[in-house]
Amino acid sequence: GHVSFKPTIDQQRSCSNCSTTQLDGDFTVTYDVNRETPGNIQVVNGYFVHFFAPSKLKEVPKNIIFIIDRSISMIGLKMQQTKEALLKILDDVKEHDHFNFVIFDWGVEIWEQSLVKATPENLNRAKEYVRNLYPKGWTNINDALLSAISLLDQAHDARSVPKRSASLIIFMTDGQPSTGERNLDKIQENARNAIRGKYSLYSLGFGVGVDYPFLEKLSLENSGVARRIYEESDAALQMEGFYDEVANPTLMDIELQYPENAISDVTQNKFKHYFDGSEIVVAGRITDNDLNWLTADVTAEGEEDTLNYTHSAKVQEESEAVEQQQYIFGDFTERLWAYLTIQQLLEK
Repeated sequence: GHVSFKPTIDQQRSCSNCSTTQLDGDFTVTYDVNRETPGNIQVVNGYFVHFFAPSKLKEVPKNIIFIIDRSISMIGLKMQQTKEALLKILDDVKEHDHFNFVIFDWGVEIWEQSLVKATPENLNRAKEYVRNLYPKGWTNINDALLSAISLLDQAHDARSVPKRSASLIIFMTDGQPSTGERNLDKIQENARNAIRGKYSLYSLGFGVGVDYPFLEKLSLENSGVARRIYEESDAALQMEGFYDEVANPTLMDIELQYPENAISDVTQNKFKHYFDGSEIVVAGRITDNDLNWLTADVTAEGEEDTLNYTHSAKVQEESEAVEQQQYIFGDFTERLWAYLTIQQLLEK
């Protein structure tokens, strides 16, 4: 992130009659690390932004399927770095988590018949399995995705994983489908129809040969994100860094609700997971000019039960405070709303 401070000449003067424009004083940046409240609403010039970042919540157990591309194009450094990253990630998997591997080339190989609990014994066996992976064959993406989704379906149907748990698929590949179903639109459709909003799919694309727009759309359609992994010496660290972002889910099925008749054009307000250390941001327009208080109601599923939060902001007081410090706030809420709106439209 960065801080940009650009006051006008008039704003730099301490009074309207002053001739000098030099700022006299310290430039202080204040930011929060640990918040006293989980949410905050800012209202400026008819727009609002709601920041939601609860802390000190119990971690929700994870069910993770790692889909690993071992086609022949992964030979050499890419496979070596993938192994290094997986071994490090396995060190960070919690004992209350469940996991499995789906390995694909021209076909699909599943490490265990079902998800296994992350006991020390199972983690050691998994590490040995990872160390012995080697590249071969072509790239059957469609069957790998459907196999991973089926494993999660079976685990939930058999109740072999906790009812309150976050199910994630982490898909790693360096290429494009070269065997099996090769139509990208059809692969996306198959994955979307199989997942049906139940799980999150995250994609990691290696190098320049990967079809990154395909991975991005595949993940965005299934409550996830895609990341490009650059073929450099720190590729393993890039993969580990991504895993750290999704390693600690604390909430599931989050919904942020606002007064229906008072606001419009709200950005995305439903989220599959919330991860510790991240932040949910929702913005919208206030259409009721007589609105005194803007109230947001948040519901989410936690590790033990349903959680409810309520955040409020007095519209007039917020606007007056901003007007007094216009050079600090400007029209940031409107610009942030526009940015989120455009970004989410591009993702569709």
